[in-house]
Amino acid sequence: MGRAACNAVVISILLVSFLVSTWVRAETLNIYAAASLTDVVDDLIIAFEDTNDVDAQGIYASSAALVRQINAGAPAHIFISAHPAWMDDVEAANAIVPASRQIVAANRLVTIAHQDKDMSVPISAQKDMRVVIGEPTSIPVGIYALQAMKTMGDYAHVKDNLIFADNARAVLTWIERSEADFGIVYATDALISDQVKVVATFPDHAHDPIFYPAAKTIVSHAQSDAFLSFLSSAQGQTIFTKHGFAPVSDHPPLTDEPLSVPQ
Repeated sequence: MGRAACNAVVISILLVSFLVSTWVRAETLNIYAAASLTDVVDDLIIAFEDTNDVDAQGIYASSAALVRQINAGAPAHIFISAHPAWMDDVEAANAIVPASRQIVAANRLVTIAHQDKDMSVPISAQKDMRVVIGEPTSIPVGIYALQAMKTMGDYAHVKDNLIFADNARAVLTWIERSEADFGIVYATDALISDQVKVVATFPDHAHDPIFYPAAKTIVSHAQSDAFLSFLSSAQGQTIFTKHGFAPVSDHPPLTDEPLSVPQ
């Protein structure tokens, strides 16, 4: 074999090696996360990429919408839900690895109003209030909101003027635009907008604990386990805390018994 031919073989081998390594590096770690986690997961991805040879991206929507996609075969590698029931759903569909399931953060439920809203009249004394919550049959923030309103005795007062939104961020947008008097969102959502203010915080006993379960799906990725471990690491938990999420240890333990809510 002549020198030119040898050089051509060497170049070909190097090119193939480069293409293979590039293909492996380019396999994106897809993290399907509830819409209320958008900002924190974006930061978690940046921190994870800094110390791991991987590209990752967040795909955000309501937990219900993400479950439909995952159960239909979407290329998700990690799923982080805003309600344990939706994680139960993907587990029942054999779409996640059950042993990987873990709780990674907790949240609180608050009532918000536009920053400029006059609050000289107490909420309980206001009439014809338009209150926006997440859709309560499928959207976690709406499920929690309905539980809380019924438990606290507020539901009868507002039920005729309830507005249902697609997710927690949509509720926030309604209030930012002053299109409703009050909204019920997660405490972390209220923190990201300077156009709203928290006017009340629901006690933990008013609704099921707001926990965020995470798990890896059956779609294999070399970095899935590492990312899940990162979520529960000291660095990962610090990022959650920076965005207003609470460590799970600060909240009541997760039980199999849901809160009993009057109909």
